[in-house]
Amino acid sequence: MEEDDFEYDISFPAPRTGNPDDAAGPVDDFDDLGFDDDDDSKEPEPVVYLLGWAGCKDKYLAKYSQFYEQKGCISIRYIAPTNVTYFNPAELRNIAVKLLDLIPDYSLEDNPVFFHVFSNNGCFVYSQISDILCSGEHERFNSLKIKGCILDSAPGKRRITRAAYAFALASGKTGLFLHTTYIYILIYLFLTAIKTMICSAYYGKNYAGSPHTLYGRMKDDKSRWPQLFLCSKVDKVIPYTDSEEVMKYRSEVLKVSTELQCWDDSDHCQHLVKYRESYIANCYRFIDKYK
Repeated sequence: MEEDDFEYDISFPAPRTGNPDDAAGPVDDFDDLGFDDDDDSKEPEPVVYLLGWAGCKDKYLAKYSQFYEQKGCISIRYIAPTNVTYFNPAELRNIAVKLLDLIPDYSLEDNPVFFHVFSNNGCFVYSQISDILCSGEHERFNSLKIKGCILDSAPGKRRITRAAYAFALASGKTGLFLHTTYIYILIYLFLTAIKTMICSAYYGKNYAGSPHTLYGRMKDDKSRWPQLFLCSKVDKVIPYTDSEEVMKYRSEVLKVSTELQCWDDSDHCQHLVKYRESYIANCYRFIDKYK
């Protein structure tokens, strides 16, 4: 759906009738992973926001929607444009408000809400959403039933060379254009890093005017709902140690309920592809535990 360049997709689970032909897509192996087939349940369906990684396409994010829909969840998919997250982060605040407004727009105020966040690109949006919810600046969101957050390959410290390369790949360019884009964004990030250092001296370590402060904002995030971290020991974009550091700090210092699943050999944001059953089972258990 589209409104003023704000694009998102929302999917509702089809009712399960016992007839495979009536189900929303193939049942596959979801029943073995904890699907509750009790049609008499009157509990509101969980709503899961899926916030995509840089370079993600909706057809990739839809694969996550599918297993959530089989679980009986409503899924809302959104991918923040990299030109916003890298060059115009101030716009993320408006995007966060629009995403939260979808709950009352679709009359889902009584439904438990979860966030499933991918890489730093998803964290850019999530950190603004969390700040809005925790600050109480919009009274209409105060009654939302936020239950938890799943962080896939996130958050990561801002490493300029890796960030520049990730942006270049997300741009879809190849050859000389890829390298030119990489050099351009590398220079831009270097200059904004200097700006951040100067502004942080005046506004504090979590100065929000630049993406360079994202890791600190995620670590000290004011929310206290439970978090599940999904990572891999061979992630070349965001090291698993970044996730472990945030999880440990939020658990031991902030007393947040946290869980961690770290696989041995899946690539960045590719854990579902490599460890499908384990990945889905972890997400299902988290939703069931806190909904």
